[in-house]
Amino acid sequence: GIVQASFILQNETSSGIEYTTTISRTYGIEDLCGNSISEVQTIVVLDNVPPVIACPADIIICNDVAVGSVISDIELASYSDNCTPTNDLIIQYTISGATSLSGIGDASGTFFNYGVSTVQYTVTDESANISSCDFNVVLSTQPTTSDISGSTTPNCYSTDIIYSVTNTLNSKYRWTVPAGSTIISDTTGLNKNSIIVNFGNTSGNITVIETNASGCTGDMKALFVSLQGC
Repeated sequence: GIVQASFILQNETSSGIEYTTTISRTYGIEDLCGNSISEVQTIVVLDNVPPVIACPADIIICNDVAVGSVISDIELASYSDNCTPTNDLIIQYTISGATSLSGIGDASGTFFNYGVSTVQYTVTDESANISSCDFNVVLSTQPTTSDISGSTTPNCYSTDIIYSVTNTLNSKYRWTVPAGSTIISDTTGLNKNSIIVNFGNTSGNITVIETNASGCTGDMKALFVSLQGC
């Protein structure tokens, strides 16, 4: 017999629900007596792969006072799709928390209120596949650390001398002591607003820097210690 085959590729179509490529193949067989039969094979390729996107890292803004601010450069770090051209992807954002807002495209240039706001980006391709990611925009004040309390005139080689500042919940404190002196207490982790010091024979500053729960760092506090009897 004689085998005849034809191949037809239809145009890509979009229904608003799924982006498809339809391929139709017609196969025909005819024998020497003129008898024939044909079959049509239809192949439909569906796009069910969501876009690939990446959000920026969390953004922390530290101000002297509790005020809002316009935040720029917070667009998606990257986005792409296996079928839909980048310019045809639909980008939307929703902001919740201290700031409440939604829109289309880039959220840069938005005024954010003081506090923690979560920005969620959603990217939709032509087949209605969706990807989303989120990050935080944190507007916080710098911590105001109290003066350091403790003896300013201990004797040389004094031991177990306590120095402290007023504790702020969930703050971290970084202490330094004069050369030759040692901090013998635990100063790791949160809420370590006091230290115990064993002194040597060198006078100098005890300092502390506070970082609050939002990651904002305050000004250094210092207390000069004049060792006696050295």
